[in-house]
Amino acid sequence: MEHNIFFIVNPNSRSGKSKKIWESRILPEVKYLFPQAQWAYTKGSGDASLMAFEAKKLGFDTVVAVGGDGTINEVVNGLLDNCLIQNQQLSNELKNKFVSLNNESIEGTALACLPLGTGCDFIKTLQIPNHFRNALNVIQSGQKILCDVGRIEFENVNKMEQNPLFRYFINVAGCGASGEAIQRINKSKKIFGRRGAFLISAVQTLLKNRSFPIKISYDNEEFTSLNLRVLFVCNGQFCGGGMHIATNASLQNGKFSVIQVKKMNNIRTILLLKRLYSGDFSGLEKDILVREAQSIRILDDSPLKIPAESDGENPGYLPASFTILPKTLSVYAQGYV
Repeated sequence: MEHNIFFIVNPNSRSGKSKKIWESRILPEVKYLFPQAQWAYTKGSGDASLMAFEAKKLGFDTVVAVGGDGTINEVVNGLLDNCLIQNQQLSNELKNKFVSLNNESIEGTALACLPLGTGCDFIKTLQIPNHFRNALNVIQSGQKILCDVGRIEFENVNKMEQNPLFRYFINVAGCGASGEAIQRINKSKKIFGRRGAFLISAVQTLLKNRSFPIKISYDNEEFTSLNLRVLFVCNGQFCGGGMHIATNASLQNGKFSVIQVKKMNNIRTILLLKRLYSGDFSGLEKDILVREAQSIRILDDSPLKIPAESDGENPGYLPASFTILPKTLSVYAQGYV
């Protein structure tokens, strides 16, 4: 099957090793399997969203995120017309370098994932192999699913703005301790990899025993007051460098799998951390609510800023709403049911 493919490569993933790996090992395979494929490097935060947006307009039927979960998140936003930056110079460079394919027959540009980052959790739910050759074979096979996408909308974070800020996510979002942990990770050097960095940051964050006073509503139900420890809003099943946190989450059922954890003592917190890797919360039912929802609205009940996260990024702070968008994006997958 012939593909019009555009690869968006984050050369700074894997602590800056990705560019060398791409050029020496992956690019030769790409040229062999997809002779007409085109590609470009990102230079900074938000570039991948703009590149994906322009690639879609140029008529590429597939855009490949080459990097980790953060690169995937940016590409998802670009494919859904939410450019995270405005850069006319970059837009002009892309238009001048890559000729429009004039492809009017495609139904939509699909997302493909080529793992080349310190954090590659989304591909686990898609059952995409971690080795790049096998991941390229998934693209070559053409097997795709229509995937749900989440949207997190921030309610007038800056009162000077007329419209709320928003960001799409495709894997896992949340707030509270997870948002704090992501802040720590993104400031760290990740010398122990994404999983090691998340584990260290999670321990540091959870043992602070900080809770976050919030009011939460699921599916327009009445608000409930809660001293929240952490909230995970899951479309995919994995996060944090391998935590199998939401074992029943589905990318195609039109619902989030939500794990809501209230404040608990340090002993139970250590038990929680272990359970996050297995997704088995039996015995912790008094402290943890596991349920499905199509929408969640959260109001902060604290003078302190409560951070939110989406796919390992920190796009903003509460108050915020999380909404599922059923079967919104075509995504390459292997054996996913």
